[in-house]
Amino acid sequence: MRVAIEAASLSLFERGLARYTSQLSLALARWHADDEFYLISDQPFFDARGAPANLKRGAAPRNAVERRWWLWGMARELNRIGADVVHGPTSPFPTWRAGPA
Repeated sequence: MRVAIEAASLSLFERGLARYTSQLSLALARWHADDEFYLISDQPFFDARGAPANLKRGAAPRNAVERRWWLWGMARELNRIGADVVHGPTSPFPTWRAGPA
């Protein structure tokens, strides 16, 4: 399974949501070694320290259209990585999301 985790909170200092997102992604990747986990965001963020190989970074927006993250960029990145499910710890997802969230 490929799981996308919206990681905008990782651009913040390591407190609150940033710590939650970091620790959640690390724990999931360690406990489910057969699955792939992708941290995706339109914001630059720090990688988790000691991350296993199945915890990966999604691509940043590649053009002006994808910089409109919630309208187009996120959907394109989810399609690129082939995400089966997406988790958004910081906010609800737009109504265009057709798959499990």
